[in-house]
Amino acid sequence: QMVINLVPPIVTDNVGVISLDHNAPSTYPVGTTTVVWTAKDDAGNSSSVPQIVIVKDTTAPVITAPANVTEESTGLQTTVAIGVATGTDAVGPVTITSNAPETFPVGTTTVTWKATDEAGNFSTATQVVTVEDTTAPVITGVVDMAEDATGLLTQVTLTVPTATDAVGVVSL
Repeated sequence: QMVINLVPPIVTDNVGVISLDHNAPSTYPVGTTTVVWTAKDDAGNSSSVPQIVIVKDTTAPVITAPANVTEESTGLQTTVAIGVATGTDAVGPVTITSNAPETFPVGTTTVTWKATDEAGNFSTATQVVTVEDTTAPVITGVVDMAEDATGLLTQVTLTVPTATDAVGVVSL
């Protein structure tokens, strides 16, 4: 709802105008409102004229993105609780959307949040989601070995250990 101060029309009459009234509301909704002005003269004659008042919503909503998030990786893709943006609009409700994926890769991803009002006005805000891999790989299968010397140099066949990592490929 919006308060609008109407400018009254200019009214003239040969006898004299005694009243000028209108049916304007105290506040106006978004959209078109017809206000009818009615003038009466001393002889009891009256005349009416419509005035169109158009209220447009051209103001974008206000949006606040959630705080930036840093999370430890749990695999090649990690589920991260990123929160939800909030939005307000002077005229009505807003719809909040984002381009956030369901899971995040290791590294930095910028999530763009968008608040859109019923008139199609929108604003955006960003949130940075960082997934870190700070966990070292796990090496298993290392076996101590004892071999009898067969000369100055002895050939030994090592058992190759295995390495695993939550994030992916490991080289030995």
